[in-house]
Amino acid sequence: LTIGQAEVASSVASTQMWSGTQATSATPDGLAYVSARSAAQTPARDYKVEVLQLATTQITSTATFSTQFTAVRLGTLNIEIGTWNSSQSAFVLNPNWPKASVSIGPQNESLEREREKINSAGFGVVASVVSDATGSRLILRSTGTGVDRGFRISAEEPSSPQALDLTNQDSVPLSALAFDPGSQGSGGMQLLQSSRNAQVKVNDETIESPLNVIESKGGLSLILKKTTDAPITISVQPDQVGMR
Repeated sequence: LTIGQAEVASSVASTQMWSGTQATSATPDGLAYVSARSAAQTPARDYKVEVLQLATTQITSTATFSTQFTAVRLGTLNIEIGTWNSSQSAFVLNPNWPKASVSIGPQNESLEREREKINSAGFGVVASVVSDATGSRLILRSTGTGVDRGFRISAEEPSSPQALDLTNQDSVPLSALAFDPGSQGSGGMQLLQSSRNAQVKVNDETIESPLNVIESKGGLSLILKKTTDAPITISVQPDQVGMR
């Protein structure tokens, strides 16, 4: 046998090949909501799938300032990754992400430079500055989805008026970049989106995941795209094309 013939013979002799399956959506436009992959041993049957909730990142925003070059007063931002309760009043630290700090000095005191400082640090949060006709805002987003990838930000500001440089009337306090609903007033960042786990129901069994890729029992993998208004049908059948 040639090498190619030997490979084909080995495949044909494998039980894995003859037990292959293929998952397809049996519901019109079902692929707009969820796509699926099946394993070799996935039972051939119809699966009723409901996407109850997608996994999301936490997103926060500052108030709107005049420009992206608006000066931010000096101090230190402390960033923690973890889980908020449903009312955003209590926070549990994620042990895989230790507390990190960003020092705000004279060389990075604007919103634009704050963004660069946070992004170069790699603390599990990514920053961007959004500008439009109303002004500029600093937007923070967690780098991963899931309920345990939320974040809390506290601000440490120097008490000395000289260190704060209050002579710049257009500057904003560092606390304007904080996000800690459990302890701060109304001057910090506002929550635009909470971090959440994905939730999907497969044949009346609810499955939860920090990612929008979920593996159910039997080796059926689901890639979630949108929440569903009604159950869709995923059909698993023997992979006759692959066998042929």
